[in-house]
Amino acid sequence: MTTPTWEMPAGQRVALTAASVLATMLMAIDLTIASVALPQIQGTFAATADQVAWVLTSYVIALALATPAVDAVVDRLGRRRTFLAAVVGFTVTSGLCGLAWSLESIAMFRFAQGLFAAGLVPIAQAVLLDSHPPHKHGAAMAWWTIGVMIGPIIGPVLGGWLTQGIDWRWIFWINLPFGFFAAAVIAAYLPRDVLRPPRRFDAFGYAMLAIAVALVQFAIERGERYYWFESPLIVAGAGVALAAAWTFTVHSWTTPTPFFSRGLFRDANFVSCLVVTFVTHGVFFANLGLLSPFMQSILGYPADAAGEMIAPRGFGVLVGVVVASGLRRWFSDRTLVIAGLAGSGAGIHAMSYFSLQVDVATITLWGVVQGVGYGLMFGPLTTATFATLPAALRTEGAALVQLLRQISGGLALAGAVSFRTRQGHAFDGLLRGAAAPGVVARWVDAGPRETALLAGEVARQAAMIAYLRTVDWLALALFVTLPLSLLIRPARGGGSPAPAVEPA
Repeated sequence: MTTPTWEMPAGQRVALTAASVLATMLMAIDLTIASVALPQIQGTFAATADQVAWVLTSYVIALALATPAVDAVVDRLGRRRTFLAAVVGFTVTSGLCGLAWSLESIAMFRFAQGLFAAGLVPIAQAVLLDSHPPHKHGAAMAWWTIGVMIGPIIGPVLGGWLTQGIDWRWIFWINLPFGFFAAAVIAAYLPRDVLRPPRRFDAFGYAMLAIAVALVQFAIERGERYYWFESPLIVAGAGVALAAAWTFTVHSWTTPTPFFSRGLFRDANFVSCLVVTFVTHGVFFANLGLLSPFMQSILGYPADAAGEMIAPRGFGVLVGVVVASGLRRWFSDRTLVIAGLAGSGAGIHAMSYFSLQVDVATITLWGVVQGVGYGLMFGPLTTATFATLPAALRTEGAALVQLLRQISGGLALAGAVSFRTRQGHAFDGLLRGAAAPGVVARWVDAGPRETALLAGEVARQAAMIAYLRTVDWLALALFVTLPLSLLIRPARGGGSPAPAVEPA
């Protein structure tokens, strides 16, 4: 689609880097920032909890639908015009979300916001790679890591401050100055494309993929509320998604012009990195999503205090990114990925030893350790993912990686929440059955208040055990991924990337 554009003045490269990282961060923040404002939005529009959930569901479904099509749009409009349209569209629809007058309007604007947001991360990633020389791809991806990893962490904290301090509408209006700044930089500095005849668009393949991904995202967002496979709606959706995914897979390997270039899947390094990314990103989101309910529901911290204790892991990510950038002079990306995986896994495993008396310092310490591990890993992993891909496949590859991130984050969080809930019910029954006879006798003649207190404490203990079991499984998932990391091409950060495979 485009040729590498890294031979540009340093000032232009810095400006494009800032705009690309900012666009990435805006999209990542909006994945989580609205979650803390749902009660206020619900009150404003007099909606039920099930209805207001569409504020989140509409955004993620739009992302899932539009992300696979990003490369096809770039193929026809060019990277510059597509990126500019995505940033401007995302910014304008953010403003409209803040102006919403009904639940239907905010759901519609959030859907439109998700459609435009789909292009931000993959195009920003491709722009960063093309605007930096090969030996600086590690530094470029370090900046990109800051945007994509810190955004979901600061989203709830920023959303809480804006919602409590001003108004929930500001969680959307905060995007306006940053979005228009990024758009101005892109319009001024991103080089125009050298267009080539577009590749044939596989409409049938896209339709099958869109149906599968959209239904999976719907099940992820609503499964817990509808009791998963006890709901005929979830069962039917899962069946259609499975059929569509199977049809897409068969079609992709038999048609001469598949939706995703087969050249992507012939690159063993790219495929290995995809699998590692799928697991690590899923664990990151599942662990992050479980932490706030753990601190609020089990440990009893208020929402703002819980957010402030989550924030330091963002500082850990920054430290890890800086350390990884320095270490790439002496160690390969593969070595840094393995070190980051081991560090993150150790940090999550340490949480399985928490108790109901765990203090703030301990929670913060291991949160920072996990953040450092993630920061150490994700930049080199992203660099390694694209090290063997030609420039012509970068936008398509980035769109595929981003799609898998979205799916893995939702699946892992939904699976972890479901596992924790079921474990909590199981341990609640075990603890009640294992209560000493003396304890039971003491509460036989107790009043309703005392009985409720005992039941609440038993449920709290059961929820704690369930949480510890869940994070232990998350840590195990990272450790199991370690052998797969050995397949990553061990190119050193200071050298040239490995030879690229030819596109299909």
